[in-house]
Order: sequence, then structure tokens, then C-alpha cells
Amino acid sequence: MEKLLTVREAAQILGIKEQTLHLWASQRRIPHYKLGKKAVRFKEEELTAWIDARRVEPSPAFARHLNNHPAGHQSHTRKIAALCEDTKCRPSRNTWRV
Repeated sequence: MEKLLTVREAAQILGIKEQTLHLWASQRRIPHYKLGKKAVRFKEEELTAWIDARRVEPSPAFARHLNNHPAGHQSHTRKIAALCEDTKCRPSRNTWRV
């Protein structure tokens, strides 16, 4: 028999607060098992399937952008930050100021 996860264990796997997981279970938004009146348990395999079912594909335009810029935005941000160390520029909203 597969081990059932506690609310704390399941919340850690999902990266959410225990309170949120209790709410989702009470709203039947997430697969769970109710043991008695208050005890709630989860199967890791079912949580993984639940997560996978909620995957959102990137838009075609963004996918094309990623194909044209394989290094990704994080790489660009790191390069800009490295260049700015000497000039003491700083990020301000979506633009860089010197």
C-alpha cells in the first residue's frame, strides 16, 4: 500500500501553505482522502498527476521568442548586472538607469 502523506508533507511538496491545502481539500479542488472527521491525507502520485494536469503551455509567440534567444532572460539580466557593477547603474521598474 502506498504511503499517505500528511497535510504538512503534501504542502511542502506543492510549495504552498498547509492552510491553503486544507482549503483546497474542503473545496474538493485537489484529490485527497478523508480519514475520520478531520484527518486529511494525500497520495504523492495523485498530487503529481494533479500538478501535471494543470500545466499551461507557453504561447506560440513566447515559444518563438525563446527559440530566437536560447540563453533566456536570466542570462541577459546577469550580463546587464555584471556590466553595471562598474558604472553603478541600477534597475528601476522595467528599465535600467545609469
